[in-house]
Amino acid sequence: MSSNIKGISCLPLALLCISSLFYSCNRNGIAANLKEMYGKEIIFPDSFNSGHDYVMVHYIDSSNCTSCKLKAEHWKSLFDEIRKEGISIDMIFVSHPKIYDDAKKIIFNVFPDSISVLNDLNNNWRSTNDIPPNDIFHSFLIKKGYGIIVIGNPITNEKIKQLMYDHMK
Repeated sequence: MSSNIKGISCLPLALLCISSLFYSCNRNGIAANLKEMYGKEIIFPDSFNSGHDYVMVHYIDSSNCTSCKLKAEHWKSLFDEIRKEGISIDMIFVSHPKIYDDAKKIIFNVFPDSISVLNDLNNNWRSTNDIPPNDIFHSFLIKKGYGIIVIGNPITNEKIKQLMYDHMK
């Protein structure tokens, strides 16, 4: 009986050690991905040609419902807010092919002016640009001539939004 008690009392400690190891590895992976992405030039198809100083990119995969993942109304609000500041910015949504038709319909419903929606056929865009699978890396701000300068979703993270504004002013 005493060996069972010892086994049970060690279980939480073992789980804690294993979780810490996974957390540490995941954290190191995120840090490595961030370091790799900052300053990176993103390759777009020839059909996308932005004349703006900044381009906000938001990649939508097929892991959740399209409208939940997209949050087009929030992006529209942010985009309007940035343009009112006189900042020269373009926006491109890159969509996984499984949800492209739904995403395009939602985006064009919310954005009456021209917004680019790229259909990432066979994940070519994502793999060419080596975009990590973690949602953290699916939104980023590009400055013309400098590559990626902010990584993260300004819709869901106020600190990212502030960082983005700081870089654009």
